Amino acid sequence: MTIQPKKILLVEDDQFLHELLYDAITQTIGKDNVTVELAVTGNQAIEKLNDLKDKLNLILLDIVLPDKNGFEILEYIKQDQTLHSIPVIVLSNLGQPEEIAKAKALGARDFMIKAESNTSEIVTKARAYLN
Repeated sequence: MTIQPKKILLVEDDQFLHELLYDAITQTIGKDNVTVELAVTGNQAIEKLNDLKDKLNLILLDIVLPDKNGFEILEYIKQDQTLHSIPVIVLSNLGQPEEIAKAKALGARDFMIKAESNTSEIVTKARAYLN
């Protein structure tokens, strides 16, 4: 019996941070048959969502992105029958209560403030959503 690989879409435009998270995820939960796809702009995220919609298990989403912001991506996910059930963890430096409430109202399951979270906390949270 083969185990279906799990796939995470990481949407993050900061190169240092997406490399750090990519490495942390692939070196820890990647060993559990988990792969990471990367998008660095809002439009790239929409393309990846369309290409991978039936293969994604988790989305890690920044809010401040080039071209489309994370709120627009959340709206897109919410309107798509296939995508809306995929858990989304927002990773953002925006942390005002109204921004967190807006993200959750648009379907985000969790909201982590980057400046207050280290990579191991993010990886632990991602693993919990995959299991």
